[in-house]
Formats: sequence, structure tokens, C-alpha cells
Amino acid sequence: MDRAGTSMANAAQQESRPRNRLRTVLWVVLVGAALWIWLGQLGRVRLAPPETAPPAGEPRLTDLGGRALELSSFRGKVVLLNLWAGWCGPCRAEIPRLNRLEADLGPAGLVVIGVNAENLQPAELESLAERLGITFTVARPEGPLTGALRPSGSLPQTWWIDRAGRMRGTRVGLIPERALRRVAETLLREDEAAETGF
Repeated sequence: MDRAGTSMANAAQQESRPRNRLRTVLWVVLVGAALWIWLGQLGRVRLAPPETAPPAGEPRLTDLGGRALELSSFRGKVVLLNLWAGWCGPCRAEIPRLNRLEADLGPAGLVVIGVNAENLQPAELESLAERLGITFTVARPEGPLTGALRPSGSLPQTWWIDRAGRMRGTRVGLIPERALRRVAETLLREDEAAETGF
């Protein structure tokens, strides 16, 4: 290639560099904006208004001692029901968050119940819960969860039940700790205000 041809090729490359940079910057901005929107949705839990929230129902659950665990026995408390499995990475990541949440907000009326989805025998489930450091109540379903507590098919799944036993919200997947706390505090405050008439 002669000098004129080389000069023209260099000039063309130099002209396309700013366009390529601009294209790269635009892609980075678009991907960043999409990621920002998506991450903002991760912590969202939408609560149904109390007047339209369906009853949570009464799933057949047993605790680690084999005793029936009835949701109706927790009326007057806010219940976070969490469907989990030992093989589920996000479930395992959520356990310390749920432990802290119940330790912090239990005195205000929050109860956390972890329902294991693995169909384990009670001794196996107790051993697994101990290995994972679970401090909240662990239960097993004695049949399929139905109605408002029907699982979506993904784990973990969390349901929020207010003090009156109404299903106020559900969320599939790992929930950021600040979102767990925000929903629990909202329901505790709301239900406390309703009870006192304020």
C-alpha cells in the first residue's frame, strides 16, 4: 500500500474512534440504567390493603416436635412464613436475615416460621436446622400448601400474614434484609394502630 492509501486508512480509523467511544458510552449507560431499575425492584414487596387481603387459611403444618402448628394460634401477631430448602442457596443466604429479624422484632409481635419444602423426616429436618443455625420456628407441611399459600414453584418464597390472619403479601426469591425489615415494621405499626384505634 502506498503512502496515500495508508494516510486515508489512518484518517478513517481516527474518524470512527469517537463514534465507537460514543457507542460504548451509550451501551454502558443503557445497561447501567436497566440494572439500576432491576435492582430497585428486588426489594419490593407489595402489600395488599387489609380490606381486600384474603384469609391466609390454615395449612397443615407440624413443628420439629411433631405437634400441629396452627397459624390461627398466632392471631394478634404478624407472621412471616418462609418456604425454604437446605439445597437452595438463596434460602440458606436468607436464614441469618430471618434469624436477626425475629430476634429484633419478635418482642414487637413478629413470628418467623420456616416451612421446609424437602419432605424430610423430623429428625433429619431438626439436624438440618441445627447445622444451618436456624433460630426461628421450623415446620413441615403435612400436605400441599393451597389457597393463598400456594407456592409459585421457586424458592425461597415468603408470605406476610397480618395480625388478623390476612395474607398481605408474597415474594419469591431472596429478599434484601432492609426490605424484610421495612415490611415487618410496616405491618407491625399498621396493626398496632388498628388495635389501639389510632
